[in-house]
Amino acid sequence: MNRWTKFCATFEENLGDKLSKFAGIQYDHPYISLTLLVLIIVASIGGFYFQETENSVSKIYVPQYANSGKKLLTKAGIDMMFNFDKKVKEIEITYDDKLYTFYDLCTVNAITWECQVSGILDFWNFNQSLVEQDKIISVINDQKNIVTGQYLDESAGMLGLTKNDNGEIIEVAVLTLNYAMEKQDKKEKPTEKWLKLHILLKKLNEI
Repeated sequence: MNRWTKFCATFEENLGDKLSKFAGIQYDHPYISLTLLVLIIVASIGGFYFQETENSVSKIYVPQYANSGKKLLTKAGIDMMFNFDKKVKEIEITYDDKLYTFYDLCTVNAITWECQVSGILDFWNFNQSLVEQDKIISVINDQKNIVTGQYLDESAGMLGLTKNDNGEIIEVAVLTLNYAMEKQDKKEKPTEKWLKLHILLKKLNEI
């Protein structure tokens, strides 16, 4: 018998003896074993009950290539997003010898009949003339559209929030805009829609 085989046989024998003794204790004192089991279950439930989770995207996720150390909650930062939004809405693509604009491909709001766009510019109702440098932080922390008064979530158009000791947002890592692009003619095949959107995305990468 080689050393490895001897070791395995000894280990198996010792393990069998310990398990046999453990089973004997449970057989002789079943109530002790059950009590210990109940205590373990109760302790586990307590841990799950008091555990804390974070579901806010703005706190747990910051996209790759986010600006580090750059001040975004400034007039220049907000104007940058207005300029980007303008360029997106000016995009034109050609598909099957036909010209399409951003408005031909976007999802239209049934009430306003405008393309559904949301994000950081919602705070100013997408009106660049309403942005004031000394009021940007207060507008963000008020969490409302300054025109309609509509409540906006603190993660609306912002990721990677930095807050002061009072819980007020003082800076962000990323500003975002979300464009709903699902418009499709009844006669249009789904593949045609996605081909158009693919061309549009290539245009976006050029901005």
